[in-house]
This record gives sequence, C-alpha cells and structure tokens, in this order.
Amino acid sequence: MILTSLIENLEAQLEWHQLLLDVLEVQAGFTARTALLDLEDIVGQRDLITNQIASLEAGRLKMVQAFVQKNNMEPDSSLEMIAAEANPEQGARLRQLKAQLLALVTPIRQFALLGAEKAQARSNCYSEVHQSLHRSFKRTSTYSQYGQVSTPKGSVFLTRSV
Repeated sequence: MILTSLIENLEAQLEWHQLLLDVLEVQAGFTARTALLDLEDIVGQRDLITNQIASLEAGRLKMVQAFVQKNNMEPDSSLEMIAAEANPEQGARLRQLKAQLLALVTPIRQFALLGAEKAQARSNCYSEVHQSLHRSFKRTSTYSQYGQVSTPKGSVFLTRSV
C-alpha cells in the first residue's frame, strides 16, 4: 500500500516536473521586450508548480519514512534500497520513475540558471537606470552673482541669470 502511494506520488512529481520544464523553456525564450504581464504570468505559473512539487516531495518523504520504519530499514535508505525491498514489478517502476525524474533535473537546472541570469541582468539594468535618474536630480553647488558658492534649494532644474 505504501509503495503504491509512493509510485503514484513519483508519477505526479514526474508530471509536475515536466510542466516546470515547459514553463522554464517558455520563460527562457522571453526577451528584454517581453511585456511585464507576460513575465508575471509565467513566474506565477512557475511558483504554483514549484509549490505543488514541494508539497508532493513532503508527502514522498513521509511515505519513505513510513516504509523504512515498517521494514526495519536504515533511516537514510535510498530509493534504490527501497526498490530492492519491493516486489520486482514495483521495484522496476520505482527505478524507472527515478531515472525519468533525474533526466528532467539537468535541463530544469539549466533553464533555472538561465532565468536567474536574465533576472539579475534585468535587476542590474533597473538599478543603473534608477541610479542615473537620481544622479541627474542631484544639484551641485553653483556660484552666485556675488561670487559665493551656494547650493540650490527645492526642485530647481534650470537656473537662469539676468
């Protein structure tokens, strides 16, 4: 019973991981000209999927712990060790799901890193524009008509002398 639930959990995780990969591929195709709403939408989808995966993973860990305790196995038993304790059909299915999930991990990591790099570049661009704007609004000291250095007060963009 526990192994059946564990297999179902891993099958669900496989589907969610595939969805995550699909969303990350779409996000990787976004350019600097992509609309903010599109970016917000894809990030929302990504967050929903990762939350679902995290929930499934928490359930998987509980199932593994229950199986390990029931079968008097070492607490840090691997999925391979659990598959060895299962009947041949369930063991084979567990190994197959593990291989499929591991095959998705590498491209997910690559797209996640690419997305993080693009996000950092967008953040750096925003920071540079923000700093440039603030530098442009800083007023420097000027000489008054009496030859003294004075700092303008208030919002002065243009000083005109007569």
